[in-house]
Amino acid sequence: MTEAMEDLATYYAGISRDGGLISKCEMWLPPMLEGATVLDIECRRGKGVYKLSEHVGQSGQALGVDTDAAFIEDAIAHEAENLVRNHLTVSNMCFRQAFPENLAAAGIEDGSVDVVNVNSWLNLAYDRVQVLREIYRVLKPGGEFYHAGLFVDNPYDSAARAKALTDGDAYGTATTFDAFCADMAQAGFDNYFVIDGGGNQPIGGRWNRDGRHFSPLVIRSFKLAGSADGPGRNVVYQGGIPPFLGAFVLDDAHSYPAGTPVATDAATARVFTESRYAAAFAVADR
Repeated sequence: MTEAMEDLATYYAGISRDGGLISKCEMWLPPMLEGATVLDIECRRGKGVYKLSEHVGQSGQALGVDTDAAFIEDAIAHEAENLVRNHLTVSNMCFRQAFPENLAAAGIEDGSVDVVNVNSWLNLAYDRVQVLREIYRVLKPGGEFYHAGLFVDNPYDSAARAKALTDGDAYGTATTFDAFCADMAQAGFDNYFVIDGGGNQPIGGRWNRDGRHFSPLVIRSFKLAGSADGPGRNVVYQGGIPPFLGAFVLDDAHSYPAGTPVATDAATARVFTESRYAAAFAVADR
């Protein structure tokens, strides 16, 4: 094991995960997953992957990566019973042990994943920018990063954060929304869309602690190649993406009623020409 790998192993071994992450959120998922390859990072004992398995169906694949070998063994041990529960005949699940900073060690190749899901975990990463770089690397062109996270207006100091880390406390290790977006940009993502995660109930239902305000948000971002500059476009949702039958909601600021042209900036319009949602949209110059 290299020195870098030893550092990662020591770091993640020091995070308490026996009782689950403090302040974890319920698992939110994007639509249109059938047939997709979806990666769940820090999948723990596989509950999220079992859920993804049902959504991607027999033609898709649900991948789970975790740093803890015991968690991976447990996830594999219950794979067969969840296969039956999902009414599948052949497994569409795969579990591998790896550090999220090095997904290549799990055999995940460049541009091989449609969606990367991270649920209330990135605050605890050893190197968040490197994890985000790995996410960007493994996504296919047009692929989606979907992150349910917890953000704070005033982060704790380094000593308090170190203590929170050993407790697996995503509150105590939370960063600001702006800092997280800066990390995303450093990793290659040039866009983000935000959904208010207020419906997610963290453990204890706490939104304020120690004079700080915490915000649960779902951030989605896409690996897009087109220019974010230029004239806006008219985007028409043609329907067909459950559960968004009447209107497609990208985030809190972008909603597309079926059959109605919506003026959209060039950066956002790329989502509807490059991502897996493109077939359900018509995009034209304004």
